[in-house]
Amino acid sequence: MSQMHPRQFNAYCERGSSGDQLLELEQFEPALGIYRSLVEDMFAAKLVDSFVLAKCTLGVLLALALKGDQDEACTLWVKNQAEPGTADPYALGVSFLEQGQCSLFDRLIFTSLAGFFHSMSTGDRAQAVAGIRSQCAPIFERALQREPRLVPYLLSNWAFSYVHLFFPEPVPADLRDEVGAARARWGGKTLEPARLRLPGPSPWKITW
Repeated sequence: MSQMHPRQFNAYCERGSSGDQLLELEQFEPALGIYRSLVEDMFAAKLVDSFVLAKCTLGVLLALALKGDQDEACTLWVKNQAEPGTADPYALGVSFLEQGQCSLFDRLIFTSLAGFFHSMSTGDRAQAVAGIRSQCAPIFERALQREPRLVPYLLSNWAFSYVHLFFPEPVPADLRDEVGAARARWGGKTLEPARLRLPGPSPWKITW
């Protein structure tokens, strides 16, 4: 955490929590307003906390992706991939998410989103498939052990990422079998991969 005063840190976390509440209610624009204002305030004060910025960035990515603005969400994610070390606030936030400046629950949600962003590739499909698998397979294993409540969402997004990548063609049988084998290992409740599905983030508390 930065040198931010605890009172200021707690105030930011309270504001972030109110954004998460709006996100859960699918009030995406007001939620985006809260996350973005938090980021603006931190950078204006020139005192940026890695946890707060990671949480705000995840909130922005989720709100954009779940309200249907996947292109804008993917652009924020890609910016960090293409411009490492950039001073862009959200690229820095993505970097903090990748470094684990958040809970495991949030890191798994973020990585599931990253898997979906690979499905938006207009280039080599084999490379996109490898990208989806490299994100989705490891987090499935981790969630099985540490965050089983996330497994249905992660399986759904893994399958949906392949559907999105190959649409309007059917997903190849080997990839359907790949996700099917993971579902069989899970053996519990699953969600239909008809759209991007993710729960709200974890509470704004550092507990790890």
